[in-house]
Amino acid sequence: MDRISLLPPEIKKARQEQEKRNRIQFLILLFLIFIAVINIFFLVNNLLLRSNLDALRQEREFVERQAADLAEYTDLHIEISASEQLLTAAMGTVPQWSAFFRNVSRALPATAWFSDLTAAYSDQAGTLTIRGWSYDHGSLADLLERLERIEQLEQVQLRVSTETIYQGIDAIQFQVDAGLLSGPGFLIEEGGGD
Repeated sequence: MDRISLLPPEIKKARQEQEKRNRIQFLILLFLIFIAVINIFFLVNNLLLRSNLDALRQEREFVERQAADLAEYTDLHIEISASEQLLTAAMGTVPQWSAFFRNVSRALPATAWFSDLTAAYSDQAGTLTIRGWSYDHGSLADLLERLERIEQLEQVQLRVSTETIYQGIDAIQFQVDAGLLSGPGFLIEEGGGD
């Protein structure tokens, strides 16, 4: 069913134009409200960013003050490190002889013995020469394997192996040469007192 309007066409036209103006005004109002909301959002966001920036500036200033306070300790650490290096250079890196000879003696099998042991060391390197006797080749092989496991030795080599008679018994006379590595640098005790 259609609605029939009894209003004169001028009034009808005026009402339609008023409705059209109202719709346009409503859309403009919605647009302005939308722009106002966006502006408020950006304003609040800007204020939050400024407060975060201020907090970061304060934290940076605090850290810079702490770094300035610790600068003297940095200089002290550099000075101590230089002193330790100088002391290590002065004391050298001589092998720890007692531990080294203990390890060499533990490498000796029961059926072998040393007749001569010579260790020479200077600056950062050295040599070790071992002469001795063994009753069999197996003991000599065991000796070489055990000497190779000693950390202070390198390039362990059997130089001479001669079958001979020792006090009326078949024996093997041998010579083993090896490189002697430097020991650890002079160690400064850490920690101090109780």
